[in-house]
Amino acid sequence: VASAADGLPPIPGMVGDRVANEMWFQFDDALFYHPRQEVIDAYAALSAHVGVPNFVDGFRDKWLELSVLPDYPANYAAFAAPVRPQLKLLSELELTYFDKFYAPNSVAFVDAFGYFGQGVLFDPRRADIQQEVHTMVPVTNYHGWHAYVRAMMFLDIDVDRWARIDPLIAFAWAVQSTAKPSAHVPNP
Repeated sequence: VASAADGLPPIPGMVGDRVANEMWFQFDDALFYHPRQEVIDAYAALSAHVGVPNFVDGFRDKWLELSVLPDYPANYAAFAAPVRPQLKLLSELELTYFDKFYAPNSVAFVDAFGYFGQGVLFDPRRADIQQEVHTMVPVTNYHGWHAYVRAMMFLDIDVDRWARIDPLIAFAWAVQSTAKPSAHVPNP
C-alpha cells in the first residue's frame, strides 16, 4: 500500500514496492507500450541506422563488433553520431521517469533496479500484455541497453548520469540472470 508521502493510489493485486512498480510501469508505458509519435520515429531511425528491426539488438551487436577493435571507443562514437538526436531523446525520456520517482544515487533507486531484476514487482495493469511482472524480457535486452547507453556517453549525452546508472543496468542483469523470474508470477 502506498504511503501518503508517495501519493500513489493503491492498486488491487499489486505486489512489491509501490514506487518501483509505478516507476517501471510509467517508464515502460511511455517508452515501449504506448510511446508518442516522436519516440516511435526515434526508434525507426535507430533501427534503420543499425540495420535491424530491433535497435536494442542492433546496438548490442555493433558494440560487440566495435569494442574489440583498437580504435574503440572512437569507432563506436563515430558509428552512433548520426543518431545522436534520437539517443538524446531517449536519454531525456528515461532520465525523466527515473527522476520523477527517485533522487539520483539514492538507495531506493538502486533497490528499484534490484526489484526489477528479481522479478518481485507484480503489476496487474500489465495483464493485457501478459507481462504482469516488471522485469526485462528478454534478459538479453540489458546488453542492448548497456550498448546504447555507452553510445550516449561517448556522444556526451548525460554522461555523469549514465556513468552512475549503467552499473545498475549490469546489477539488474546479474540479479535477473540468477533469479530467472517469470513474467507472470512474482518471484518468491
